[in-house]
Amino acid sequence: GDPRDILIGGEALADIVGWRRMLLVFAAIALLGAIATLTLLPGQQPRPDRGYRATLAPLLRHHPQLRRAVATGGLWYFAFNLIWVALALTLAQPPHALDATAIGLYSLAGLLGFAALPVTGRLTDRYTPRTVITVCMLTAAAGTALLATGLASPPATALGLALFDAG
Repeated sequence: GDPRDILIGGEALADIVGWRRMLLVFAAIALLGAIATLTLLPGQQPRPDRGYRATLAPLLRHHPQLRRAVATGGLWYFAFNLIWVALALTLAQPPHALDATAIGLYSLAGLLGFAALPVTGRLTDRYTPRTVITVCMLTAAAGTALLATGLASPPATALGLALFDAG
């Protein structure tokens, strides 16, 4: 059968809800995140006479672990966007020829990434950050390998995305 058959039910739901309502849902989630940030972060204000760079520069200079974390985060952001853009472009072209709604449904696999966050936090507390980052990178690499070999299969693509995002 057609590999898109799995997506028909989800595509119909997304078509009913519409992309505007989906954006409103994401805006509401962002607003909840902002409210949580205001309530959970310390109330100490940064010194107004120093800019962001002036505050961050000495920290980066004196803390190699922070430099590594910044570099790792930047590379991860680059890889994340590279995977998603390449995936969207590939799935929009023949032989897949999926529409934007069907491609967007693959983003649901990314929910595993959110589910993994508390687990990785606890593991980081228990083990070293380097160990957790290594395991996460290996998980993301496994997801990438699955994406590179399994695009013909929607379940394999969803699993690859889930592993990538969880990593």
